[in-house]
Amino acid sequence: MPSPEAQPTHRDSEHYAELQADMLRQWEQLPPYQQAEMVVMLVESKLKESGIRLSWQVESVDEERSFVVTSLNREDLARTNLSEAQIALLSDDDLAHIAGKLEDNYVELMFWEDLAAAARTVLQVKYGQDTTNEQ
Repeated sequence: MPSPEAQPTHRDSEHYAELQADMLRQWEQLPPYQQAEMVVMLVESKLKESGIRLSWQVESVDEERSFVVTSLNREDLARTNLSEAQIALLSDDDLAHIAGKLEDNYVELMFWEDLAAAARTVLQVKYGQDTTNEQ
């Protein structure tokens, strides 16, 4: 393989073009969630080689498509009774911890009931289904 400074020869260019075409054919055989995971892995790898540390984290994507329910940011905290000074003290790690506690509490206390109610509303409004007698 030529050094980064060296100009690739015509033979090298043809070889790289064949490799790229082969990679693209294989790429297209992957399901979208695995393509997404590969993109993240490639970006993380290149950033690590460059000495850049990522400040975000990506969780593995399940085969079954997931939908985000909510998120948390500093503007959300401004709507609470916390002062600007208190909010400024909270790090991103603190916010991640708070978000985790909120997620745990929501799932344990209200999520399933809220999920069923929202689904019933969509079924009734969009599809005209009567869901009043269903548990």
